[in-house]
Amino acid sequence: CNTGSINCCESVQSTTDPAVQTLAGLFDIALPNAAALVGVHCNPISALALSSNSCSEQPACCTGNQMAGVLTFGCNPLNADL
Repeated sequence: CNTGSINCCESVQSTTDPAVQTLAGLFDIALPNAAALVGVHCNPISALALSSNSCSEQPACCTGNQMAGVLTFGCNPLNADL
């Protein structure tokens, strides 16, 4: 994760995913027009925590802002076996 921060997310989904669109609607979050990846319910973790497999969900590298504590923009899944 050269830019951004390492996060442990419940999942990483497309902005076109119905569950993401529902969350965005509930929290009045504007989604980009183009399909992009967002992290759902992400919390920052350290690279050391990632290497010790302390993230039991989806580790991700996120470069965007967290909105309403539920969606984090600019997330890409990471391989937990790094």
